[in-house]
Amino acid sequence: MQLTAAHSGHVAWQPVRHDPPHPLPSPGAQPTPPGSGPAAQSGQTVAPQSPVTPYPTPGSQPDPTSEAEALALRTLRDDFTTFDTARQQDPSKADGVVSRNDLKAVVQGPGYSAEQKQAAQYLLDHPDAYYRADVPHDHAAHGASDGADGYIARNTVEDLVLGWELDERKRVFSDNSSLKTGIEKDMPVNGHAAALGVVDANRAEIEEMAKRYGIDPALLAGVLAAEVDFDHNPWDVAVNTMGELFGPAYRLDPGGPGVAETHAGTVERSARYLVEHRLPGADRAGSFKTDAENLGRHSVEAAAIVLAELSHRKQAAGGTVHTPRDMAILYGAYRNGFENEATHQPRYDWVDNRLLEGNGIGGVGNDAYLSEPYFAYYDRQFG
Repeated sequence: MQLTAAHSGHVAWQPVRHDPPHPLPSPGAQPTPPGSGPAAQSGQTVAPQSPVTPYPTPGSQPDPTSEAEALALRTLRDDFTTFDTARQQDPSKADGVVSRNDLKAVVQGPGYSAEQKQAAQYLLDHPDAYYRADVPHDHAAHGASDGADGYIARNTVEDLVLGWELDERKRVFSDNSSLKTGIEKDMPVNGHAAALGVVDANRAEIEEMAKRYGIDPALLAGVLAAEVDFDHNPWDVAVNTMGELFGPAYRLDPGGPGVAETHAGTVERSARYLVEHRLPGADRAGSFKTDAENLGRHSVEAAAIVLAELSHRKQAAGGTVHTPRDMAILYGAYRNGFENEATHQPRYDWVDNRLLEGNGIGGVGNDAYLSEPYFAYYDRQFG
């Protein structure tokens, strides 16, 4: 599929206007048998028709089903421009989509890596995998109106790989018996599709607040997505919905009102820090109200104020704030605090991106480990 506007997550889709390499059936339909295409007109020659593999029927698994498929999609994501122009052999003719002819050109042509050839061959050999990459990932129902048109767009591949990487980390998380209570409480509620949708809906405000407070928009977007995916149970969802309609309803959420789940005391501390250090947005932060209704309605800004403090602390300690791992560590501090409340000792090594109190998963802590794919995703989205 091809986007009708610059991608800001999941937006409107419209069929590509050039002809596919061969006729594509609707999902579940049988292909036209080879040799039964249109007859040649007088004075014309019709090229032999390639066999067409039928697309899966509606209801097929919408997410990658194996490590091999995920690996092929990662290669396609990372080298998308190479695949996009494989048929044309001209970078200036990139059209933003990958077709079967592009994949065949990679398999058959010189100058492509073994990984690229393997990825192309896998997608050609597995129609289910090709179909998943063809259908826009914001289409919940896979069927005749699922948006499939025979072409693969970069953003669909991005979403599929993100879903696989998050699920992979959640599996590691849930395999740890000491963490099962946490995953059973929160994680099954939303998932990454809902998280991406919330970020899309708030993208303009995310960009505005990131600029106001001098932080990376990928950091703010990733924190929002992680909160929605990992820490929004049905009660949170209900309170936020009621809060949008009736502001006082935000008071019903003891865990922090709004999608970013910020607490009044934390935002107040961060606002004071911004004022004391004369950081971008200090004047606005100093006057930010921390009652439940304002925290709920302006949750994105509240998160930006907290992240501005944490980013400055990390940089002041000699750390960086620009890589997905940097952002994941900042999210860990956002969720758990940057220091132990009892001992006032730091929780994190800001320079080496390590959790100091126990190892957690991967030595970075559970929240940082789980959320890192979101920051990698939005780092690419925001460039």
